[in-house]
Amino acid sequence: MVRSFLLRLAALLAPFAIVLAFPFAVMWRAGEFMPLDEVARLQARDAGSIYGPAYSNSWRYLKRVAFTVRRPTVAAIGTSRVMQLRAAGFRHPESFYNAGGAVYEPEDFNRFLDSLDRAAQPRILLVGLDQNFFNERWQYPPELLSSFEGNRFLVEAKAFQRNWKLVYSDVFHHKISLRALSQYGHDRQRVGLGAMMDRGAFRHDGSFYYMREIGAALRGEAPPHVRFAPQLAAIDAGREQFTWGATVSPASIASLQSFLDACQARGIHVVGFLPPFAHEVYARMHGSPHYRYLDRIEPTIKPLFTARGFTFVDCSDLAALGGTDDETIDGFHGSEMAYVRVLLRLASEDKMLREQVDVDRLQRALPWAKNPFEVF
Repeated sequence: MVRSFLLRLAALLAPFAIVLAFPFAVMWRAGEFMPLDEVARLQARDAGSIYGPAYSNSWRYLKRVAFTVRRPTVAAIGTSRVMQLRAAGFRHPESFYNAGGAVYEPEDFNRFLDSLDRAAQPRILLVGLDQNFFNERWQYPPELLSSFEGNRFLVEAKAFQRNWKLVYSDVFHHKISLRALSQYGHDRQRVGLGAMMDRGAFRHDGSFYYMREIGAALRGEAPPHVRFAPQLAAIDAGREQFTWGATVSPASIASLQSFLDACQARGIHVVGFLPPFAHEVYARMHGSPHYRYLDRIEPTIKPLFTARGFTFVDCSDLAALGGTDDETIDGFHGSEMAYVRVLLRLASEDKMLREQVDVDRLQRALPWAKNPFEVF
């Protein structure tokens, strides 16, 4: 009787297993489920490897794991807006790691630092402080945080549950090439469907390569006014990172003070900065009566850095750094070229950082860059 029941149950479940088997096999073959410690070790030993999962936000955890593996002397931390800082800009490239994407809200800086063993901490930490972090009215959407917080197995299981149908759709619409999947699945230099299908991926130094966006811009399909349209619409509506606000958040200031105190206690030298907007986006915000908090950020937080012997620089306007709006991925993500300008500016303001940055190489590289997006 039990055997009969099990056979009927197996017959009932078989169609579901068959339907799920294909998307699971695609994601498995692509490395979407590769353990993050394995990804970190792969990228530490292979400078040509790139990692780009298409259906999960696992980079938040990758950056923490990679710190333990890499133990960088100089590191960057922040949101996706700092992901264009490259190891090639430093005298000793192997000593740098970009932990951009590890932070989604101000308190994440403290969480990240608390998670680091002292043996893995850097000597110098470049800290990108998104302007909206200091808007008292802004809050990161809790539903988005919940989508990638928690046990890693459960997070990946939820990602599969949400996206298995999308795998079929992406194959049907030629967003996933089974031929490319077979090719790259062997050499393991490209891990994740985002990397294999030229959508975008993390390089070995933690920086992000916006393959799809750069390709579209270079083909003339996405000029600046197209790239900036979502941000300009958000400014007009006062939503997302562009929520309207007049005052600086006391809670964010308290969180920043705690972070700076902890860095000082650990002997970590901090160079903080406000990341650049495209000039058109910055000018729209700065000319609006709805963003009065912007002018209050630097006077409020710079003294916190100075009092601890740290450096703070406002890099909000790309034009003030000598850049143009062509040097952007979108309205609030600068390109690699834009972040060469940021790094040069930071090095000019901070002696400890200047000793680590290859200033001569960066200055020579700018005029000879491949395009407005790529320098190295």
